[in-house]
Amino acid sequence: MTGKEGMAKLEKEKPDVVVLDVMMETPDSGFEFLNEMNDKNLKTPVILCSSIAKASQMNFDIYSLGAKVVMQKPVDLDKLVENVKKYSSGN
Repeated sequence: MTGKEGMAKLEKEKPDVVVLDVMMETPDSGFEFLNEMNDKNLKTPVILCSSIAKASQMNFDIYSLGAKVVMQKPVDLDKLVENVKKYSSGN
């Protein structure tokens, strides 16, 4: 999905949690998506996944963008499921 498609689904379907990759159409589309969520005051918890998570955290505080969790790819699926359950409102 593109950021635009993802945002439309987020606003329409109102999921309990968003699993977001940093790289979509551009290398930083996920960051732009988070910024748009903040601009629209959307409070859905975000689990951010990236192959550059560790490097990005050295350059700036990813959590300041509003992500609840930042996971390094390849993502440990058990840990991902654990985080989805933790931040879903239907847990």
